[in-house]
Amino acid sequence: MVVKHSDTQINTIYSSMLLGESKKLSSTIQTGQGIVWTSANNSVARVDQSGVVTGTGYGYTFLLASSPDGKYMTLYDVLVANYNVPNYGYLKQNVW
Repeated sequence: MVVKHSDTQINTIYSSMLLGESKKLSSTIQTGQGIVWTSANNSVARVDQSGVVTGTGYGYTFLLASSPDGKYMTLYDVLVANYNVPNYGYLKQNVW
C-alpha cells in the first residue's frame, strides 16, 4: 500500500516487527530529493539511510522519512514485540 502524505510517499505507515527482524521501507519525495531516515528511539528500532529498519528492543517508536531540507516529511509507526501483531495498522487506527 502506498500512502501519499505531505508530498511524500511511503509504502506503509504502520508496522509491527519482531526483535532482530529487518524490513526494507521505500519512500519517494515528489520533489525528487533524497530521503533522510531518522528513528525517534534507536533502542527500539534503528533505520539506515537505505530505509532498512531493524527491531533493536521491545517497544514503540516512530521513524521519520524527510527531504534533506526538512520541508517534506511523514511518520512511520513501528511496534517491536516478541510476537507478530497481525493487522497492527488496523488496530492502531480503529481500536487503540
